[in-house]
Amino acid sequence: MYTQPLGNRILGLGDRNLLNSYAYENVGEFAKALGHEKRLFIIKLLSSHERCVEDLATAMGIGVKSVSAHLKVMRTQGIVISRKEGLRVYYRLRNDDMLKLFQSLWEIALSNKDITPFEKNSDFCLTLKELLSALESNNTLLLDVRESDMYEEGHIPGAISIPVDELNLWAENYDNSDEMIVVYCEGYYCIQAIDATNILKEKGLNVKMYRNGLDEWAASGFDINK
Repeated sequence: MYTQPLGNRILGLGDRNLLNSYAYENVGEFAKALGHEKRLFIIKLLSSHERCVEDLATAMGIGVKSVSAHLKVMRTQGIVISRKEGLRVYYRLRNDDMLKLFQSLWEIALSNKDITPFEKNSDFCLTLKELLSALESNNTLLLDVRESDMYEEGHIPGAISIPVDELNLWAENYDNSDEMIVVYCEGYYCIQAIDATNILKEKGLNVKMYRNGLDEWAASGFDINK
């Protein structure tokens, strides 16, 4: 019996079900590629710039072979792309949509858990719009409270590096009580920014926290200084 080619006839219910099955299968494979804590960590590490496999392995504290295996899965699903330079292979996120997806997954997964550092409308937290407005003032000091090596890899323009472990000493020598201090780290649930805010509040300083941190800044397309 003659069967008309799929491309030359109107799709029937069975054809549509078959195509839907393929679509669901593809989306499922993509979701599985994201469904591992190490791969999510890789996305986080690649959020600001590309890294070679060896650097990723060092940052993650696991072996090069393990990192390479995760990257192979991610590259197959189009999450990352690579380039070779000499003997090293460098990886980066395929596009900004991957970072936005990571942020959405992170926020949705944790939104119902009892670990939110401040109430959503806390007076101590700034949105991106509020941060941009604050940075237009000459009376705002922006502090990056992550480790210094992370600051060097990428930070918000104008920020100075004061790791949270050094903040107490720094605050003892800080005497501009009229200045508004804004602290930030990686993202919404980054513990360094929470600790920094509490430390500076206890010192009686005027402090705010940019709650979504470098993740949102980068995902919104703003420049990153190195």
